[in-house]
Amino acid sequence: MTQTWQETARTLRIGSKRKTVCCSTDRSAIISNGDHGVSFYCFRCGRNEFEQHTERSIAEILKTRRAIEDLAAQQIPKMPSTAVPLTQGPKEAWRGVLKGGLTPEQASGPFGMMWHEETRRVLIPIYRNGDLHGLLGRAVFGERPKYRMLGGPADTLYALPQHPVRVSVVVEDILSAIAVWRAGANALAVLGTTVTPVQAAEIAKGTKCVVGWFDDDPAGDKAWQTLRKRMALYPVELHRITTKQDPKRLHRSHIRGLLNKHIGD
Repeated sequence: MTQTWQETARTLRIGSKRKTVCCSTDRSAIISNGDHGVSFYCFRCGRNEFEQHTERSIAEILKTRRAIEDLAAQQIPKMPSTAVPLTQGPKEAWRGVLKGGLTPEQASGPFGMMWHEETRRVLIPIYRNGDLHGLLGRAVFGERPKYRMLGGPADTLYALPQHPVRVSVVVEDILSAIAVWRAGANALAVLGTTVTPVQAAEIAKGTKCVVGWFDDDPAGDKAWQTLRKRMALYPVELHRITTKQDPKRLHRSHIRGLLNKHIGD
């Protein structure tokens, strides 16, 4: 069965368009998939149509949930073959990384973030010694929970290759960890405000100084208190940094300045 132009348009990535035929044999018309709906316009005959996006059906929601559960049940984390580079994902998937100071190209390249249509999430790989240790799914359309581990231990830390410095900065979210790491410090994201004993042991590895950089609010205070309690079992210095903005919102020079102020060069 031939697809209608609306069906074809909805297969396109949000924000993209494609040429098609209308009143002649050449491709004189354009179909597009926008934030609010799909549209059709012909430059020859002036045909102009628009159809608003509808709410997702129960069947579509259940299909997404099944895809999430299938990935979460993986014994060995594996990036699904249907995942595509973030650059090919919808605009909603771009907005989060852009707010954190990354382009979609940077997020896809050095940090391996992918878009997975089946789960409607950005998939973020977590590596240990070059092997895929965990796979984190980040919702971009308002689903809850915002972050879901889709392979690997539930209390896996997000960590990046270590710099040759013996300082580890613990933050709440992945983009803040990337911002701190790009500023030259080792960074780990606990993906929330809870620090487990397993995470504390990993944080303490190979470091003499741990910096907790959490929000200046009750949740951030709770995270700091938990980190302080967990790290009391290890021979490390402990410092706290609080700022009105997350590290992901700050320039690298600002991040370096704050770290130097609290723990020295």
